[in-house]
Amino acid sequence: MEELYIKTKDGLIPLSQEMIKKYNLKKGVKTPFTGDMVVDKNKNADLDINWEEKKDNRNSVTNTTDIIFQTSEVIDIAKGVDSD
Repeated sequence: MEELYIKTKDGLIPLSQEMIKKYNLKKGVKTPFTGDMVVDKNKNADLDINWEEKKDNRNSVTNTTDIIFQTSEVIDIAKGVDSD
């Protein structure tokens, strides 16, 4: 599986393989709330994703590929842990 990172203004934050698999993360996906891009180690992203926010509930954001993140999941991704 490919190494993925969250691209921030302060640099790249690595994502664990467990997080990538659990949340089905791919290059080009934006993180909810911060809008940071998921990229590979060379900072490349597939930018052909058509984003559309849906208000399913106050604590989640959905894109057109139907990936839904809850607030607790976003925190897990940011910390690089899994709180299941």
